[in-house]
Amino acid sequence: MRLGIIGKISQQEAEVHVKDFMLRHSKILGLNNPNDLRLLEQLKIKETERLAQMSQRRLKR
Repeated sequence: MRLGIIGKISQQEAEVHVKDFMLRHSKILGLNNPNDLRLLEQLKIKETERLAQMSQRRLKR
């Protein structure tokens, strides 16, 4: 069962969305370790790059 925005977007888009949410709300979520936040940012960048690659592949079809 899928609910809300997650049901309307791809898995990669959802990954980027969740990581972005976590970064924006890190204090509320108790994420206060700078190393964790840096890693989360790096993971978000990787997912964003994968999403861009997937989009390019779709356009080439």
